[in-house]
Amino acid sequence: RRWARKLKLDDIADIEVLITHKFYSDADEMLFANKEAEIKLGRHGPVRDISNLYEIAEEKGVFTRDDSLKYLNELLVVNFRRPYVQELIRKLS
Repeated sequence: RRWARKLKLDDIADIEVLITHKFYSDADEMLFANKEAEIKLGRHGPVRDISNLYEIAEEKGVFTRDDSLKYLNELLVVNFRRPYVQELIRKLS
């Protein structure tokens, strides 16, 4: 709760990621699920939004651009964060 007040973030999961990164892990960067956290917590260490991981995965051959688009289209089917997913699809197409 102290960190939530200090950082003015309501998402406890993002705060837990920050605390784990800062105090308990050897991770090179923090991975967040939303841009608000990426912006607010960036001053505490390197931050990447998990929606940007497709670029790294493609470079390393983990999955292809078509795999990314297929996954995002499946998210649309279940109405998961529709405007955000539509924007990601637009960027990848």
